[in-house]
Amino acid sequence: MSLITVSSLAKSYGPTDIFSGVSFSVVKGARMAIVGPNGIGKTTLMRILVGTDEPTSGAVSRTRGVRIGYLSQEADFQMTGTIWTACESVFDHFKAEQEELHRLEGLMSDPAQAEEVMERYGKLQEEFERGGGYTYTTKIRQVLTGLGFSEEDYQLDLDHLSGGQRTRGFLARLLLEDPDLLLLDEPTNHLDIAAVEWLEGYLSQWEGAAIIISHDRFFLDKASNVILEMFPGATETYRGNYSAYLKQRAERMARRQEVFDSEKEKLQKEMEYIRKNVAGQNVLQAKGKLKRLSRIIQAIEQIGMEAALKQKMERDRRRNFRHHFHSQRRGSGTPHQRPAVASAPAAQFASAPRTSRTLGRHGHPHGKSQSGILLTSFYSHLQT
Repeated sequence: MSLITVSSLAKSYGPTDIFSGVSFSVVKGARMAIVGPNGIGKTTLMRILVGTDEPTSGAVSRTRGVRIGYLSQEADFQMTGTIWTACESVFDHFKAEQEELHRLEGLMSDPAQAEEVMERYGKLQEEFERGGGYTYTTKIRQVLTGLGFSEEDYQLDLDHLSGGQRTRGFLARLLLEDPDLLLLDEPTNHLDIAAVEWLEGYLSQWEGAAIIISHDRFFLDKASNVILEMFPGATETYRGNYSAYLKQRAERMARRQEVFDSEKEKLQKEMEYIRKNVAGQNVLQAKGKLKRLSRIIQAIEQIGMEAALKQKMERDRRRNFRHHFHSQRRGSGTPHQRPAVASAPAAQFASAPRTSRTLGRHGHPHGKSQSGILLTSFYSHLQT
């Protein structure tokens, strides 16, 4: 079951789009690393996930009762007292239970209450032990030591610590709280090599889920098992750690380049056909190809080359399927009547935003030769 689900999330500040089209879900045990260029909105996305910022559009769904812990880059953590008391406060419920156990021990000497008290004491002691009541101080020491604090640091006043020390102290308390979902924004910034390695091991064994932003690719290699890459207007998900992501990404790019080169060659041949025949005997066929190419060009300028080629490939696949189906029917002697098929132009790019210019932002005002405009624009796309 997903702990958090993001659907078509977008964020803008005035006319400036930070990101859009972000969708993913995080399940228990997932350790998702978010990667992408600086300024793409990774930290903004984190703040939206935790609820300290609002998206421009889209939705974030959190499982009811899910506990989220957030480590931000800013050292504005609300903690008082010493490092030890700040961490110990996570286990205040154990102190209350311990006091109740001591109270019940005092009542056991009363014969009139002994049986009832013993029963209550046994149940409470079992819960106390199962929850870690006898070992929580050991756990605090393990986490503080792992993050680079010595025993002499335990009693340091938080008000007198540096920003880096406070960040490490807050991270320690966050880990001790054991939330269902950890959001960690650059958690290794203030850690030395030993502390980073300890955190890698801790997260690799942790049963909860985590979303991590970090520029330390070695840390991501050890700590993550899912990679979410953010682009302007889209995201892509890769299974595995950072090294697996690099390999899968290179393979995807290579496959896309092959498809792009193949489609580019086909379109170049069609463009040459149009040039040779737009004013000749095959003018109708040339104009038909020109009309089809004009829609491809418009799609390229509105949704990008890759998305436009995907749409074209899908249409080609459907057209080939229909051709194969009708060929089989003719070959079997079945009476054939061509079905009425709605022309592709009507719905091909219905979802794409319309503009006042024929070719979008790279187009030309109405009134000029449309054939020349389309050919020039398309040729420029193919050369880039």
